[in-house]
Formats: sequence, C-alpha cells, structure tokens
Amino acid sequence: MLDEAKVIDKYRIVESFDKGLANGRRETEPFLMYDFSPWSDEVYDLIMRYMPDESAYFPLTHNEAKRADGSYARLRWPLQKSRIRLLPPDARDFWMELREVLRSDELRDVFKNWLAPTLVARFKCPLSEIPAFPAPQLLKDSYGYKISPHADTDLKVITTQWYLPRTTSQAHLGTRVHNRLPNGQFEEVRAMQFVPNRGYAFGVTNDSWHSVASMTEADGVRDSLMMFYYREDITRDD
Repeated sequence: MLDEAKVIDKYRIVESFDKGLANGRRETEPFLMYDFSPWSDEVYDLIMRYMPDESAYFPLTHNEAKRADGSYARLRWPLQKSRIRLLPPDARDFWMELREVLRSDELRDVFKNWLAPTLVARFKCPLSEIPAFPAPQLLKDSYGYKISPHADTDLKVITTQWYLPRTTSQAHLGTRVHNRLPNGQFEEVRAMQFVPNRGYAFGVTNDSWHSVASMTEADGVRDSLMMFYYREDITRDD
C-alpha cells in the first residue's frame, strides 16, 4: 500500500473540491463557469510526483492537434485500469486510488450541485435524474496545439480541467472563454491562468464556447488532468 495512502482519502478530496468551488471565482457570463483550486497541496505534490512518463501517452487524433509533419500536438493517457497496471508499483497504487475518487458519485454530485442551474435548464428534469458518467484523462499539449472556439459535443454534460504546471511561467496558456456574436464571429471574454493547482468547470450547453490559443515550441509542455462527464458510460475496462 502506498505510504501516502492517507492523503488519497475520498472524503477529504471531495471536500477539497467542494471548498475550492465555494471559494473560487464564479462567472455567469457568457455562461456559468467556476475558476477554482481543486487540490490540497499534498495531493497536488503527489500528482506531480507520479505523473506517467510521456511514453505512456498516445496521440489524440484531432485535426487541430495535427502538425504539418503528421504528428499530433496533444497526447492523452486515460485513467483506465489496464493502463494504470503498467506503471511502477508506487505510481500504480497512487493512480488506482485517485481514479476511484475521481470516478466517485460523491465528486460527481459536487459538480452537479455547483452547476445545477445550467444542468437543470438543459435537461429539464430534477438534478438527481441527470446522467453524468466520468471519464478522467491526463493530457500533454505541445507546440502546434490549438483548438478553435467550440462548445463541446452534446454527449458531454460537464467539462472540468485541472492544470498541472510546475511553475507559473505558462500562465498565458489557459483556456479562453468566448461569446458568439450575431455575425458568427467570436469575442474573447476572458482567459484562465494556466498556473499550478488551478482549474475550471462548467456545464456543457450550446453556448459554452471556449478555446486554446496556438502553442509554440517556447511554451514547453502543457500538462493537465481533464474530466468529462458524459450522458452515457464510455468506460472500456472497468
């Protein structure tokens, strides 16, 4: 068992997320969104310690992540049991335990409660009846990565991403939020700060427009942990 196992306590982590959202920045325009700090310092340090090697990741074959040479600028590592089992023992134990917390009903309900106005308006049913199945994954973005303003697919219920830089030097790489104008053009409303232990969460709607500006080689690697809640369970190996 991992020596730090007491730090990966489901209820402490869920409470950390709940407090982070309560104390975070709440924006209602152009859509309801929270900018918050999710982790305790201890958990954040463990995440950084046990980040899988880049060789464990595989490309996300998205058109906007494709470079001129055919390689891809976004790599992903889903928190699936089959992949976690390939890690060294301490890292394997850590990610197995954290995975269970991230996929817990308790954490799901924290996000549903804070994003209730958006979710109830979209689904037009009681909050308890709204489907939300978690799919957490680690991401590595590098030069050439960008994604134009988009609102996320209707299959997604909640989008939340937690930044994992080691310093504040990549602050300019945060997700950007947009308003769509009547002429179809996009107006940037604000940008998240890509700094340690910071993240955002919003309920997906037809108007939840967001983007990431094109990265350069000087930007280095953009690490994050992203979790989508889907309308259906897309998990493959549970």
